[in-house]
Amino acid sequence: MRHGGDEFIIVIPNNDEVYLVQLANNFINDLMQPITAGNTKFSDTFSIGIVSAPKNGSELEVLLNKADIAMYEAKKRRNEAFLISR
Repeated sequence: MRHGGDEFIIVIPNNDEVYLVQLANNFINDLMQPITAGNTKFSDTFSIGIVSAPKNGSELEVLLNKADIAMYEAKKRRNEAFLISR
């Protein structure tokens, strides 16, 4: 679901942390592939904030806020494309 101009929400029923890390790594591997148009290659960066209910909260606003915090922290770290909220 689109949450903002360049933010999306993905709801996954499995909240096993190992599975979420694998899924985030799959997104990273797929989305980091450059796109070629003509003779020009385009690539972009992205950041993922991961939360788990009920561990991080049970209300949508709380979960979205914690996901935002984790995402922006991942952006600041630059070497991490995703971060799991603790």
